[in-house]
Amino acid sequence: MKSYKKQIGLLLAAAVVLFSFVMTYVTVNLSMNKLYRESEALKEEIVKLKDKRVYYWARYQELASRDNVIPFAVSELGLEENNSPSKVIRIQKSKIYELEKYLSGK
Repeated sequence: MKSYKKQIGLLLAAAVVLFSFVMTYVTVNLSMNKLYRESEALKEEIVKLKDKRVYYWARYQELASRDNVIPFAVSELGLEENNSPSKVIRIQKSKIYELEKYLSGK
């Protein structure tokens, strides 16, 4: 009688190799799907954080606007608004040069 031990061994080895390929494929596919879901969640988080940043920037601009600061400074801090026009100071360049020369000691 012919012995089939060699063919059974080869068939078993081929089955083990095929099973390991299938398991590797399934494992890699599951890992890729998990990473894809995580990347999508992180993208959503980035969008939320950008929206929050825009909201806080707009809120900062609103609170720091002249229309909000002056009434608060007048009512809460007791400050007075200066309505007088600004004064312009004009100095000749030669005078500035002379002053710099004098201060440097040359």
